[in-house]
Amino acid sequence: MENMNGKITVSQVVEALEELAPPALAMEWDNPGLQVGRRDSEVKRVYVALDVNDAVLRAAFEACCDMIVTHHPLIFGKIDKVNDGDHIGRWILMMAEEGIACYAMHTNFDIAPGCMADLCATRLGLEKASPLEETGTASRVSILDGELQEEETETIGIGKIGRFEDETLTVRELAERVKDAFDLPFVTVYSDDPDRQAGWIAMCPGSAKGMLDQTLAAGCDVLIGGDLGHHDGIDAVAEGVSLINAGHYGLEHVFIDAAADYLESRFGGKIAVVRAPVVFPEELV
Repeated sequence: MENMNGKITVSQVVEALEELAPPALAMEWDNPGLQVGRRDSEVKRVYVALDVNDAVLRAAFEACCDMIVTHHPLIFGKIDKVNDGDHIGRWILMMAEEGIACYAMHTNFDIAPGCMADLCATRLGLEKASPLEETGTASRVSILDGELQEEETETIGIGKIGRFEDETLTVRELAERVKDAFDLPFVTVYSDDPDRQAGWIAMCPGSAKGMLDQTLAAGCDVLIGGDLGHHDGIDAVAEGVSLINAGHYGLEHVFIDAAADYLESRFGGKIAVVRAPVVFPEELV
């Protein structure tokens, strides 16, 4: 993964990330990819975070990083101007002025084999996991001695459905399991009976809005996700499904370690990788 001068460039880091989660897997409305920066710039240190924000930029600057890798795209919708009049323009200018590249791998990472959906299902301990909403097929990749290894093709998609092999939890117990597995200060639960058993479980890291129909079609008793609110809860309970809202950040912060581990393995110490601390952005007061 080195060029003729022995340097690692932004382009080479992008290539490695896209081997893990090809942009072609992303949803059509999404905007993953190189958000800011020159492809031929040298990369010695990479900062991995879930989002770009002021704290991430300060930390990346202080760590002398040349590139930031995030899950959520900095640039998502149309941008008419890039100036310091709003936070997006200000952050783009700050990175450009400091020569820092920024790359995002969003729904392509959500969907790719071994990435977000699989990581969260495995962390929770779900067995017999399959996609909640199928989007196609792809090959899982792994790293052996710094070299990319492709494994067999598998069905991929948004979220996972599964169950616990040797135990059946109540909805209340499952909520506690989610808290413990993802190191969360709290979750919120919508259920007409939190002490009923949670057999088949649907899990959709990120928003999970609009996934009730898929949850019902899969015969699941519970939907775990983020950004699930009042109306989602009322609708789900009316259909006999309990919701566990773990927060958008709450499930997806697993991206930080996963992407950092991958880059360290892929480049074998040729670049340094700095991980953003996990800081849950919400609190109960």
